[in-house]
Amino acid sequence: MWVGSIFDYNRSVAKTFCTEVFKIAALILLLLYPISGKAADTTIRFGLPEEQYPPYLMTGAGNLYGIIADTYLAITKLLGTQNEFEIASVKRLRIQIESGRLDAFPAALEWESLAVHGIATDGIIRVSDNLIVRRDNSAPIKGSDDLQGLKLALMQGYTYPSLTNMIKEETFHPIWAKQFISLLRMVEYGRVNVGVLDKNVANWVIRKNNLKFKEPIRFVEPGFDKVDYRIIFFPKNEKWAAFIEKFNAKLKEFKQSPRWQDILNRYR
Repeated sequence: MWVGSIFDYNRSVAKTFCTEVFKIAALILLLLYPISGKAADTTIRFGLPEEQYPPYLMTGAGNLYGIIADTYLAITKLLGTQNEFEIASVKRLRIQIESGRLDAFPAALEWESLAVHGIATDGIIRVSDNLIVRRDNSAPIKGSDDLQGLKLALMQGYTYPSLTNMIKEETFHPIWAKQFISLLRMVEYGRVNVGVLDKNVANWVIRKNNLKFKEPIRFVEPGFDKVDYRIIFFPKNEKWAAFIEKFNAKLKEFKQSPRWQDILNRYR
């Protein structure tokens, strides 16, 4: 009887203690929930590809995220939006988008297969490819019609819409480079007749690596396969449509401000 009474008493105390703990925990959750909900509404899970495309996209080393991400961050700051960065391979970012663990990443609509499932901002900046030749190359290379039978240095893993059919038909001989520097050196050393790379990308690589050329190179103007880099949000819904409307309005204003020029000057 005495033992049973002690047991019942302890069980009662334990039950009361657990009840009070539960109440306190519930109160804490109730107090925190509005804050967490608000944070979720104003935080975008933003992906950056490990496969850098400087000066447009970089991974943040030296606080350099590239023209696209720097502009995106400036606009979202004006809108009072927070960002959680995820830096991973493009393949990994796509998996996270499809599983709902990522909200947005930068891309050109023409390059991204998932774009049809998302909604995109206005273009942040236009990019294109340029033909690159040695300055002493006197051949009249002005466009794709002049590439018959030549050796072209192209970037492995990149798409070239204007050249796709020519590659299939073996109009010219593609030589695939794994690095931007390798492509530029191929042109310099005469291993290829022509290189294909965005002029701003090439100039960034030359400046960043302090490249010197025994045989100077030049860029053929204008460029081709022009596309706009945008931020694509997933999934396609009213929430992102409303946000993008505000983003586009701020982007238009931002491009008229000195801050836009500051970003461009930082990478050129």
